[in-house]
Order: sequence, then structure tokens, then C-alpha cells
Amino acid sequence: MGYGILGFILLRCITVYFAIFPCFVSYYCDTVDGYWAEWYEWQQCNVTCAGGVQLRTRDCVEPLHGGLNCTGDDTESQICNENPCPGECVSRV
Repeated sequence: MGYGILGFILLRCITVYFAIFPCFVSYYCDTVDGYWAEWYEWQQCNVTCAGGVQLRTRDCVEPLHGGLNCTGDDTESQICNENPCPGECVSRV
């Protein structure tokens, strides 16, 4: 037994509504936790000698529908260019 033209129109409206607003009502959608994207490349060292710091960052892909935020750091650092500067005395121990 079919639903007739009224059922067809109602089904069509519901289909179009959820195509335009797929998760307008959050209880129709699963939660999606945030997650980290890949790290960006290391930035250039802030000095050319005598030890500096390089940074790199990553983005958190936003959680959806009440999911949890990313945990952990969005920035990492490392020491760079530890060689002595020209003309600088180097102590030998």
C-alpha cells in the first residue's frame, strides 16, 4: 500500500531538509571528536649561531556535534644552530 502524493511530498521535503541541514538537530548526528592535523614544517631558526629555537605547529580539526576537543600541544620546539658564532671564543673543558 503506497502513501500517495502527500506521502511522496512529505518524504521529499524531509529528504531536502536533511540534505541542506544534515545535522541541524544534534541528536540525529554522531559526535565527532577533534583531531590533530599533520605538523607544519619547522620554522626557520631564530638565530644563525650560538643556539636558537625552531618551532612548528599543527591545527586542531574542530570537533562536531558535541565531540571532544583535541588534547595535547599545538606547538613543538627544538634547539637549532648550536654552532658558535664566528669570532666567538669556545671554552674547552
